[in-house]
Amino acid sequence: MGVVRVMNSLMRFELFLKEASVALRNRTIYYFI
Repeated sequence: MGVVRVMNSLMRFELFLKEASVALRNRTIYYFI
C-alpha cells in the first residue's frame, strides 16, 4: 500500500516537473520574441 502511494506521488511529481519545464520554456520564448 505504501509503495503504491510512493509510486503515485513520484509519477505526479514527474508530471509536475515536465509541465513546469514546458511552462518555463514557453515563458522564456515568449519573453525573447
